[in-house]
Amino acid sequence: IGLELTPDAAVTAGPVVLRLDHDDVAALWPVPTPADDKYSRGALGVVAGGEAYTGAALLAVTAAVESGAGLVRYVGTPTAAALVRAAVPEAVHGPGRVQAWVVGPGLDVASTDPGAPEQLEVARSALTGLEPVVVDAGGLDLLDADVMRARAGRPTLLTPHAGECARLLTRLTDDEVSRAQVVASPVAHARALAAATGATVLLKGSTTVVVGPGEG
Repeated sequence: IGLELTPDAAVTAGPVVLRLDHDDVAALWPVPTPADDKYSRGALGVVAGGEAYTGAALLAVTAAVESGAGLVRYVGTPTAAALVRAAVPEAVHGPGRVQAWVVGPGLDVASTDPGAPEQLEVARSALTGLEPVVVDAGGLDLLDADVMRARAGRPTLLTPHAGECARLLTRLTDDEVSRAQVVASPVAHARALAAATGATVLLKGSTTVVVGPGEG
C-alpha cells in the first residue's frame, strides 16, 4: 500500500488494533447443543435499572435472554422489576445462583427509592465476588482501588463511554483526565484504564475500542 519500512521496522511492525467482522463473531459465538441445560448455557445475574431508569432494566435483561443465556436472574427496584416480569416472564427475580454478572446499566448509586439500597448491596457483592462481571454506567461509580484489588485475577469487563473513562482514570490515578482527552486519544486512554484496573476495557464511541489487561 505504498509504505516503506526499514529492515528493523519490517520485523517489529504489527497492527495497533484488530477488527472483528461478522464471520469472526459467528465463529466465536457459543451455540447450544441438545445436551445443554440452563446452567451449561450460562446463568447470568443482572443488576440494572431503577425507578428513574426502568428502560435500562428491560434492555439489559432482554439482551441477555436474546443472546442465549440459559438463565437470567434480575435484581432491581419495584417498578423496573414489574416491567421485566411483564416483558420477560422467563427471567428469575432476586439474588441467587449465577455464573456471571452484569452490573450497572441505569443503576443510580445515590438513589433512596424503595428497593434501591438492597439492589446496591447486591451490586457491591457482585463486584467483589468470584464470578466474572461486566461493569457499566452506574456500576463504574462503585469502582475504587479496594474493589479492583478484590477483582485481581478475576474476569472483569469495564464498558465506559469517554466521560466515564475520564472520571475513572481521574479517580484511580494521580492524573486529571478530561472527556476531550479521551475522545482525542481513545486507544491510549483505554490502555491506561486497563493498566490502572487490571480489567479488560471496552471503550464505547463511534468506534468501539477493546483493550485487555497487559496490552499497553
